[in-house]
Amino acid sequence: MDPRLTLAAGPLAAAAAFCAAAAQLVALAAAFAAALALARRARPEGVSDARLALGLAAGAACAHLGWAVLHAPAVARAPAALLDPTAGFCALFVPLGVLLAAPAARARRAAYLRALVPALPLALAAARLGCVAAGCCAGVAWGVPGSESAGATLGLARHPVALYEAAGLVALHALLRRAPAGARAGLALVGLGGVRLAVEPFRAPPPLGAPLVAPGWLAAAWLAAGAALATRATPGARRCPRTGGPPPPRWPTDTLRRRGDRWPTRGAPRS
Repeated sequence: MDPRLTLAAGPLAAAAAFCAAAAQLVALAAAFAAALALARRARPEGVSDARLALGLAAGAACAHLGWAVLHAPAVARAPAALLDPTAGFCALFVPLGVLLAAPAARARRAAYLRALVPALPLALAAARLGCVAAGCCAGVAWGVPGSESAGATLGLARHPVALYEAAGLVALHALLRRAPAGARAGLALVGLGGVRLAVEPFRAPPPLGAPLVAPGWLAAAWLAAGAALATRATPGARRCPRTGGPPPPRWPTDTLRRRGDRWPTRGAPRS
């Protein structure tokens, strides 16, 4: 989100700032609740609700700190913005916090990622609605011939980038529900990067100036990382379509082999 570190003095400006901050906090709370509910619905084995909540909290913290790093020169002039969670955040850093909070054990980490990462698109879509209510994340002016009249008809002078991104994230959430469970985490990262790359040309420069690293590069990095994760999660081996893990043993073949029993010979009675 684009920050608003300073506001004009006066009661009207103070009321507008309060309403914008309240809208953002409500949207963030809704995003947190939606992501936690979706992750819990996946029933990750060996992963507690506290771990899922920790991952979401780490994602929110990384989003705020990542925004501060991208705009380090401006934040250095107003360090109090670091203590204000509504001053600004960059959604591209949310998956980083989720990954940093993953369990160390391999099986638990895989279950954690399968449950929490696919829940991010819908949560970020809810957060973008807070951007719409607060009036931040502005887009560029309508530049396509004939689009000025369309924007004026809708009462919009600029592209509603936050709405574009929210719609793309909701569509991504719907597509992930049809994807194999084992590949959803990687595909979610691919989709997050792809949606951001799609709307990036319509985003206006932030009020604090150009960031130190272009968001397009961050989005491309998540797209590549997601593709690698999805490919790694779906190798040639068979996977269970419900859990994304190894398929259950085929009885009695795998059961007999695991027990060291021998197959009955042709014609012999089966017990």
